[in-house]
Amino acid sequence: MRLAWLLLQPSLAEPWILQQLRGWQLEDFDCSQSRGGVADWRALQQSAAEFNAAWSLRSPPPLKLCPRRKASSAPRWSGNLGLALASDECPLGALTAQVIGLICSSDCHGGTTDFQRLMSEALLPSTQEIFGVPSSRGSLWLLSTAWPTAELLAKWSANCTRRPGRRFQARCANPGLTTFTSQLHAAADATLAQLLAGPVSLIFDARLDHFATAGLEILRLQDGRAKLKNCGVELATKDMLLLFLRLLGPPVPGTDPLAPAAAAAAAARAAQLEPPELLRAWPLLAMLAAVRLTTWRSHGLYPHSQVPIPELQDVLQLSDRVDGSQAGVGMVEAKQPAENGRLQQIVAGALPLSPVWQRVASWLLAAPDAPSVVFMTMLWGSLGDDTWARRFLARALHLGLPRFIFMSPDEALLLDCEDVAAKWRKSDSYPRLLCMRSFSKFRRPYDVNNYAKFVLVPLLLALGMSYAWLDIDIFLVQNPTQRLQEIAALQEADVLTTDHFDQNCLNHGVIFVKPSDRTLYWILSYIRWMHVNPFGHDQNGWDAFLGHSIQFEPFVPAAPLANVTLAVLDTSKEFLTLTGWAGDDTELPKAQLLHLTRTFPIDIREKRQRFFELLAGEEDPQILHGTLSQIRTPLRQKQPCYEAVHVAVEQVVQDGRYWSLFD
Repeated sequence: MRLAWLLLQPSLAEPWILQQLRGWQLEDFDCSQSRGGVADWRALQQSAAEFNAAWSLRSPPPLKLCPRRKASSAPRWSGNLGLALASDECPLGALTAQVIGLICSSDCHGGTTDFQRLMSEALLPSTQEIFGVPSSRGSLWLLSTAWPTAELLAKWSANCTRRPGRRFQARCANPGLTTFTSQLHAAADATLAQLLAGPVSLIFDARLDHFATAGLEILRLQDGRAKLKNCGVELATKDMLLLFLRLLGPPVPGTDPLAPAAAAAAAARAAQLEPPELLRAWPLLAMLAAVRLTTWRSHGLYPHSQVPIPELQDVLQLSDRVDGSQAGVGMVEAKQPAENGRLQQIVAGALPLSPVWQRVASWLLAAPDAPSVVFMTMLWGSLGDDTWARRFLARALHLGLPRFIFMSPDEALLLDCEDVAAKWRKSDSYPRLLCMRSFSKFRRPYDVNNYAKFVLVPLLLALGMSYAWLDIDIFLVQNPTQRLQEIAALQEADVLTTDHFDQNCLNHGVIFVKPSDRTLYWILSYIRWMHVNPFGHDQNGWDAFLGHSIQFEPFVPAAPLANVTLAVLDTSKEFLTLTGWAGDDTELPKAQLLHLTRTFPIDIREKRQRFFELLAGEEDPQILHGTLSQIRTPLRQKQPCYEAVHVAVEQVVQDGRYWSLFD
C-alpha cells in the first residue's frame, strides 16, 4: 500500500520536461562527432571535399590526391580511406570512401558488391521521432548535403561515359522514359554541369532556374504509360527531378517528394541501382549534387552549438525542484526570473557547464530587478554602412531596452558593440548590452543567421527569461518591452511574432517568447527541424510550428506541439513594415517600430537611406510621420504566402500546374 501511495505522489515523479530532454538527439549526419571507431571521419570528409574541389568535371580525376594501395594478398587502400572502408560506424562516410576508391582505381565497371551494400546501408531509413520531428536519416539527398558523395559520383559518371570507346546502352523498354532521360541529360549538360565545375553557394543561382524551366517542359511532354521493364535508372531520375522541382516551390499535400515516406521510397529505389546502372545516370547524379545548392543551412550548425542541450537538464535541476502539488507548474515556470541562488551556482561553477552559461548568468546577476526580458539581434557582413550595428545598438539603449545581446562572428562588429557597451556603462546602473561571438561557420546562406537567432533561446528560457528578437534592419520608434509583455498577458500567448501587412504567413523579424516547459520543448523541436531539413526556409517552418497559415511542411509534426499559443502582432499600426501603415495622425504614438522590409523587393540602398534618415530625426516626430505618410495604405484582405519560391516555378504555382506534377 505504501508503495502504491508513493507512486501516486506527483512530487516524486520526474518532471515532464526532464523526461523529454533525456531523449534529445541530433543526428550526426557527417559523423564529425563519432569517436568510437578507428577512422577519422572529420578528416575523411575534409579530404573528400578537397578531392572534389580539385576535380574539374571535364578533366581526369586528381589521382595525385589518391591514397596508396597497401600491398597484400588482397590489395586494399592504406591510411584513413582503408580504415573507413573497414568500419561500419558511418555508412555515408564509408560509401564516400568507396566512391573515392573507384575513382582512384580508374574503375568504370562499378567495382565490387561492397558499393551496393554500402549504398543500401547509407540509404537505410530511420523511423525515429525525437521531440515530434522525424529523422531524415537515409534520405537520398544526404549524399549531397552531408557528404560530397553525389558530386563525386556525378563526375565519375561523366568521366567514364565520355571516355573514347565507352558506350552505355539504355535498357529501358519505355521509349517515353528514355527520351525523357536523354532530354534531361542535355539540359543538365547545359546548366548543372557548370555548377559542378566550381564553388557556387547562391541559392538563387540562375542556372538552377534554367534547368528547372527545361525540366518542367520535359516533364510536360513525357508519357510514362508504357512498359517499365529495366527502367530503374529512368524512374529514379524522374523521382529526382520531381524532388528538385519541389525544392524550388511550396509543399505538396499528400504527395510531397520531400516528406519522410516519399523520401524513403525514393532512396529505396535508388539503392537498388547497381553500379553499372549509375554510370548512365548522369542527369540523376547531377541533380542530386545540385540539390545542395537549394539548402539554407548546414547539418553541422546545432550539433556543435555553444549551448549543448543536455546541459539544460542540469540547469533546470539547480535550486528548488518543482513542488508536485503545484498543478500545471513546470520546471521553467517554477524558477522565477533572475533567481539569484541558481544564477550564483552557475557563476560559481557548481556544474561543469559550457562557458556561455557563466557569462550570461553573471550578466543577469548584475541586475536581478530589471525586467525579465532579454532582447537579441545579430549582424554578419555589411548593410552598406560600417556604423549600422553601432547606431542600432545605441538607439536601443537610448530608448531604455532593459537587456540586449548582440551576436556576430565578425570581430570588427563585436568591437563596435563593446564600444557602445562601454559608453553606456558610464551612465547605467548595470550593464545592459552583452556582446557575444557566434561560432557558427558560414557554408550555406542562412547558417550564421539561423544559428545566432536561435542558439541562445533554450538557455534564456531555462533561466526563466523571456526571449525577444529584433532584426537589425528595424528602426525602433519606442521601447517595445512593456507593450510586448502586455500583449502576451492580455492574449495569454506563449509566443508573439509578426506577419506581413498584406500577407498572412509569419515573419520572425520580431519575436517574443515567454519561458515555460512548453516553449522550451517547442523551440527545441523547431531547432531539430532546422537540423534534419536543411531545405526548409526558417520562416516557413516557424509558421508551420506555430500552426498558423502553412500546412503540410515536411518534417513538421502534424499535431500542435505542447499546446504553445500564438498571438500575431499588429503590423498595421504598431509593429510596422514598409509595405503599409493603416493609421491616422492621431495613431502615430501607437507605432513601436518600423521594420525596413516589405513584401515586394527592397534593396540595401533604400534600407540604408531610410534607416539613417529616421536616426537623424529621432527626436523629431515629423520625420517618422513623413515616412509613414508615404506608405499610408487602407487595410485589405491578407493573402496567403510561402517564403522563397524560385522564379522558375512561380508561374506554374500560380496557374495550378505545379500541383499536378506530383499526382
